[in-house]
Amino acid sequence: GSACLSNRQGSARIATVTELFCQEKRMKNKRFIGRVLMFIWYKSTITLQPLKNLPNKTIWLKFTLGVFFLFCFQTYAQEITFQYKKYGTEDGLPSSEVYEILQDKQGFIWFSTDAGVSRFNGYEFENFNTNDGLTDNTVFHMYEDFKGRIWFLPYNSQLCYFQNDRIYKYKYNDKLKEIISNEFIRSISIDSNETITFVGRRYGIGSIDKNGVFNYRTSIKGDRGQLSYFEYGNDLLVYGLKPEKNGSLEDAFKVKNQVSLIKYANINRVSKSIYQFRLSKDEFLFSVGNKICHKTKTGFWYRASGSKNKSLNKAFIDNKDRVWLAYHNNGIEIYKGINDAFYGENLLNKLFRNKNISSIFEDNTGGVWLAIQNSGVYYISNPNIRIHTLDVNELTNRVSTLYKDENNDLFAGTFNGRVYQLDDGVTPERVCKSWEYTQTIYALRFVENSKGEKVPEIHPKITTRDGVIWSFSSSGLSAIKGQDTIYYDPNTRINAVFEDFNGTVWVGSNNGLFQYKQGKLSAMSSISSLFGIRVEDIDQLSDGTLLIGTKSKGIVFWKRDEITIYDESDGLTSNILKDICIDRDEDIWISTPNGLNRLVKSIDGKYSIFNITEVHGLPTREVNKVVAVGNVIWVATNKGVAKFNKHDIKINGKPPTLLINDIFVNEEKVKWEPRYTLPYDRNYLQISFTGLLYRSNGENLYRYRMLGINEEWIVTKERTVRYPSLNDGEYTFQIQAANEDGIWSTTKEIQFIIKPPFWETWWFRTLVVVLAIFSVIVIFRLREIKRSKKEEQKRLLEKQKLLAIKAELKALRAQMNPHFTFNTLSAIQTAVNNSDIVNASKYIGDFASLIRKVLENSKRAQIPLEEELDMLKLYIELEQLRFSSKFSYEIVVDEQLDVDFHQIPSMVIQPYVENAIIHGLAPLKNGNGKLIVDVVITNNAIHCTVEDNGIGREQAMEIKKRKGFAHNSMAMDITEDRMELFRKEMGEEFSVKIIDLEDDEHNSMGTKVELIFPV
Repeated sequence: GSACLSNRQGSARIATVTELFCQEKRMKNKRFIGRVLMFIWYKSTITLQPLKNLPNKTIWLKFTLGVFFLFCFQTYAQEITFQYKKYGTEDGLPSSEVYEILQDKQGFIWFSTDAGVSRFNGYEFENFNTNDGLTDNTVFHMYEDFKGRIWFLPYNSQLCYFQNDRIYKYKYNDKLKEIISNEFIRSISIDSNETITFVGRRYGIGSIDKNGVFNYRTSIKGDRGQLSYFEYGNDLLVYGLKPEKNGSLEDAFKVKNQVSLIKYANINRVSKSIYQFRLSKDEFLFSVGNKICHKTKTGFWYRASGSKNKSLNKAFIDNKDRVWLAYHNNGIEIYKGINDAFYGENLLNKLFRNKNISSIFEDNTGGVWLAIQNSGVYYISNPNIRIHTLDVNELTNRVSTLYKDENNDLFAGTFNGRVYQLDDGVTPERVCKSWEYTQTIYALRFVENSKGEKVPEIHPKITTRDGVIWSFSSSGLSAIKGQDTIYYDPNTRINAVFEDFNGTVWVGSNNGLFQYKQGKLSAMSSISSLFGIRVEDIDQLSDGTLLIGTKSKGIVFWKRDEITIYDESDGLTSNILKDICIDRDEDIWISTPNGLNRLVKSIDGKYSIFNITEVHGLPTREVNKVVAVGNVIWVATNKGVAKFNKHDIKINGKPPTLLINDIFVNEEKVKWEPRYTLPYDRNYLQISFTGLLYRSNGENLYRYRMLGINEEWIVTKERTVRYPSLNDGEYTFQIQAANEDGIWSTTKEIQFIIKPPFWETWWFRTLVVVLAIFSVIVIFRLREIKRSKKEEQKRLLEKQKLLAIKAELKALRAQMNPHFTFNTLSAIQTAVNNSDIVNASKYIGDFASLIRKVLENSKRAQIPLEEELDMLKLYIELEQLRFSSKFSYEIVVDEQLDVDFHQIPSMVIQPYVENAIIHGLAPLKNGNGKLIVDVVITNNAIHCTVEDNGIGREQAMEIKKRKGFAHNSMAMDITEDRMELFRKEMGEEFSVKIIDLEDDEHNSMGTKVELIFPV
């Protein structure tokens, strides 16, 4: 990181190393000459085979010359390749001889081999052969039709297809055998009417419809064969028509109205196979023998492939428009574009030299699959990341550091002390072979030695703008300016020294972050405890933010007083940082032992973290250093140097296809259904699933939950979930799969209903209840018969008792009327004795009205509340006359109370009013007595309150004792008896509550009676 920033700032001025490589160029020339001479010697040995009988001296001379030429050059294992994973028979492939690769619509990868076909899900291979329904174990070609059926084209031309996990034979295979018996079917196309169009390996095109009607032709008139093509949708079939004259040495390639001649001198045309490769909608490559034909909308061209034995087996354009050409025994060539590929120019890379590449395929995530004869299958997860390997030696391929000079030339230092120059399209070349060093190179730059030669400088140094040279390592820190040492510390392990934009020097050590100031180092741990831990690297953003890479806490951003930290919880692959690099766009690249991290600043000022590991195409997770050259990122790892354009490395936004594989109930496999209803004793569930993702090497992440048991997601790498004992109820199993960048798939759901045991079902419980009720009924019926007479007698007794109650109630009402009449007449007598004629006359009139109402209601148990209140009003007014208006009264009725509708027992309130007047208000001497009758309705009951401000019950009792009245009020006794009888008759509660009113000093303030009548 320090070196990266120093290069950007220009603070470390390093001389060019052109002179250094002059010797290397000369060595290259010598090696080239040596190779030429070796080739000549090889040819001569072949040519001079007849001379094997020459004297032994001559033969020995020839051998010596050969050995001499052999050692004129060195061979190295340097190459530019990709990170790949190999699959062979040891991994489950049925054979190492693979002919074709296909990815079906579900996402499975299929391989056709000479030992059957195989379906791969990223974890295991599922193999099929003739025992499973294939018509032949040697299958050259595969095809997926519009129904999703996978068709297999075997060597014997007897078609079969895979559907619903089974292989079926094509029903018209017998006709195919008759039609094309001398050569195998090379390719097919199936339209929506299920008509199969097919072509042979060399000549002829035919078709069979769904009714078995076929059409086929193999020859035309004339002395030239004709190459044509058939297109249906995305299918392309190229075929030749056999001429009648077999002596012609030319084939005419006819595409629509254009005809081009391809001459085949001394080549048997009949033996040439035709292969076609669709590159885009209107662009194709044809291969016939060693001829490559390019067809577009505007024309048709062909060229020889360079050698009569160099025939094209496969071609395709990847998602970066690079053209991949796979050759028979000539490996793979990768070109920048189609024109380059056609003319053999601008070769980007060549892989698997001298290998027979039978098939090459790009899957839906951009991964490339290669089928190499007798070697199995190779999977390149990301062809956008190229790997520069330095040597077969493990320590040489462990690249410890990278260095970019002022000319943007890039060099790599290794763990065994070697230096290599890296170039975009050139194999890594070792430099400075004469320079001896066997230890790990942790830092690298070039300086002049005493002889004026450019040699590597491996001790970390930076030169600050004031001319101070800072040297640091595990053995300490020193600062030299001119001839003077201005600072020296041999005891502290220093990992990074950095000069910021202001000229401040920062030092990162095992003890934390320090600032050099006035000849000494000041610890920054006083500012934050984060600055007291081990610092591995320091860098700075253009806005002045310092970046501090720590050994255990991730990366720290420090700008003025603001400190921000990003660690594993934010998405870093590790909290252990090795190196920081900032590219020209100010993306931050962080090296860790668990992968490479890219930090990109968002609009809100926060950083998004993107991980790059071996899953994304790095050769290993162990990343030691990163250097950015424009948009190209170079990554030093323990397995070589990775190189990529950062714009080609993007988040994979495509979630994996998630499949439910098998469902077991009580260890018995059941057919997949979206909903299961199971009995209570079939509650052991086992569910297996697979996310079709090939980059993760079988380390896919899944998350699942069973709604009804828990709501939280459980993350796992396992592909099987077990629920050993589910209780009865309804459950929903949900599962998701994540790709290598953490993008989750849509949720797959399965519903399970576990029925309760029969003894917990509603019908069983109902049956038990019914039986219990029936039993009880029978038992009680028997008892009922026995005591029916007793019950009848009891009912008669209750009836008689009720009649007695009513008679008694009637008697009490009868008692009440005379008592009331007596008291009223006593009041009239008092008025007459006092010669109060006017009041006596009014009293008699009111009394007559009152007596009439009393007599009218005497035969009814209950009367409307209005009539009761009218009688009560007449009575109170009579008592006012009797006691010379010693008191006033007020009758308050709730507006919500319907006095016409609601009824109460007749003459039930009057005794309490009478008691309040006679015993409470009459004894008052001040004439300020007050009587309040309040009637309201609440909670389905009529509440009646009779309140007076008389002398109270205690003083009234004392007066009665002085006057010799020892008996209770007859009206009160009668009323209480009536209330009790009403309770018995109507089965409802009639409550009466008497409350003595007192002030704060417990002096009597009157009496309140509360009566409650249910409605």
